[in-house]
Amino acid sequence: MKTPAQEPRYRTLDMLGMGGTARVQRCFDTELGRFVARKTPLTRDQIAADHLMSEARLMAFLDHPGVVPIYSVDPDEKDGIPSYTMKVLTGLTLADRMENLRADGRLMPISEAVDIFTRVAQTMANAHDKGVLHLDLKPANVVLQSLGHVVVIDWGVAWFHDTRPYAAHLAAGGSHVEPGKVQMPIDAAAAGTAPYMSLEQLTWTRDRLGPPADIFSMGVILYRMLTGHRPYPRNGEVQEHIDARLNILPHPVHHLRADVSHGLSQICHRMIAVDPQDRFQTFRQVLDALRDLSDVAENALLMELDEGEILFEEGEPSGAVYQVLEGEMQVTIDVEGQRTLIATLGVGEILGELAMLSNQARSARVHATKPTLVREMTPELIQQELDKVHPLVGHIVRSLSDRLIKEVDAKKSK
Repeated sequence: MKTPAQEPRYRTLDMLGMGGTARVQRCFDTELGRFVARKTPLTRDQIAADHLMSEARLMAFLDHPGVVPIYSVDPDEKDGIPSYTMKVLTGLTLADRMENLRADGRLMPISEAVDIFTRVAQTMANAHDKGVLHLDLKPANVVLQSLGHVVVIDWGVAWFHDTRPYAAHLAAGGSHVEPGKVQMPIDAAAAGTAPYMSLEQLTWTRDRLGPPADIFSMGVILYRMLTGHRPYPRNGEVQEHIDARLNILPHPVHHLRADVSHGLSQICHRMIAVDPQDRFQTFRQVLDALRDLSDVAENALLMELDEGEILFEEGEPSGAVYQVLEGEMQVTIDVEGQRTLIATLGVGEILGELAMLSNQARSARVHATKPTLVREMTPELIQQELDKVHPLVGHIVRSLSDRLIKEVDAKKSK
């Protein structure tokens, strides 16, 4: 009978998962008194040991809330082959969540899809900034935890597309390694899960890939979250997936789901472009594009007017709508040579919308009665803002404006 001092540090409780090269078991750490997930190689050889250590070091280097934290690396008591321990994850995978929705005959709420997508994109932006590609992004490798926490798992085929950040990281800790000599995984052959792989990942070796490969995979995930199916619906051999990338033109998401905004649909469509040059080049760009969807009139021109300064005159061509942000504006018209006050407009009110919608000349003069700040919105910017909102709202606005234009034209023709 073993004494407490002879008891192994990790008491195995049950199996969490089994892959092609390793198993993950839930264990109890008897020294620290906590539950851990312990990953051990299936084969007891040096190649398997090196691969496991490479994966553990990479995950420790990433050091991000969206990556499972590594606790320790421990050699086996018998043969010295290492295993590593990490946090035990709870919750469903994204694959489980989508299957549950499918079984209920429902699509994922857009807000949920965008939240999951944003958190994975943040995790991947951190990884790419550190020179690391995941190369196997898929719903089964995204774990949804409580309170919206999202974790990207299974970095077993990850690859350094740029070794300089890791070399700098090691140097900061006193280990000086040339960037070109950073240890890479043993096999440089392309790996991943074919339905989520870009054309270049399906046809090139890993040493030729860059961030757009992961961006494509995440675009496929977003497409599936929003529509319930993949943009390139093929299964089978790798060649079938290659043919699908070359011959299938995916339907835009907003054509398949009416409540998806045109702006979100455009982001997804750009991510799954076949040519990597046509995609976003970084996840930071993806996040910026997503942020633009929630920023109102971000690109609008701001105009500062002094007291008495005229914004526009009667008879001038229309071409923009204005919103008062600070100050006050007066609207006047010429009546038999005299300026007649029509309205005084304060913060938040809109100017010039009728003239722009009807494509007519300005019907009044507008000037500032005090120092005033206005936002200028051109027709192009208004269209961009409509593309950000729920399609139903955009449709209502367009319908109302079309109806107003028709009524104005009808009155003018009488």
